[in-house]
Amino acid sequence: KLEIILSSIFFAGAIAAKAVTFTSLPILATVAIFGLRKSLNTQFIKTLIFASIIFLAISTLPYLRAFIKTGNPVFPFYNALFKSDLFHHINFENPLYTSGFNWDFLYKITFQSGRVLEGSAGSPGFQWILLLTPSIIITLFLGNYRCILISCIATLCVWMTFYQTSYLRYIFPSLALASSIIGVAFSSLKVYYKKWYPIFLILLLF
Repeated sequence: KLEIILSSIFFAGAIAAKAVTFTSLPILATVAIFGLRKSLNTQFIKTLIFASIIFLAISTLPYLRAFIKTGNPVFPFYNALFKSDLFHHINFENPLYTSGFNWDFLYKITFQSGRVLEGSAGSPGFQWILLLTPSIIITLFLGNYRCILISCIATLCVWMTFYQTSYLRYIFPSLALASSIIGVAFSSLKVYYKKWYPIFLILLLF
């Protein structure tokens, strides 16, 4: 019960802070509902209703305020739909970070970082190419279905975000999930491949 209420507060705060959270919330909510489907009972449903009320009370505040002041709850975004007179009747897009999620995503954020962040090449770190891809392969090979699920969630969240705007700062939560996959993959190698583990550890430290 406490975990559900706390989750609703944290998600509400995230949405109130950044509208980009809307791209990740449906994915996480679907996974949560699927995982909690066996817990459905009267008390659990009451908790969900209470948590939903808290969620709506916190998350909708900045959007209600924006709607009252401008006529657009996500001003200036989607103004072609809401047509606020305070901005052109077009959908606002940051010309520096246009939308798009391609197969070379990891290469782009590593060696062409200026296209996705206010920074020079390598700003996000080189661990994504060096460690993340092998880590995903390792978890697949070892059949770690929880890590596979986390990989899918992180990938979907990145895709949903970059479908709107290719701004790396908006996917930091997904990068945190990706980092956890790296940690699990390399710790698993210590259990299953003890002889090779020193080599993997040197690579990790590098």
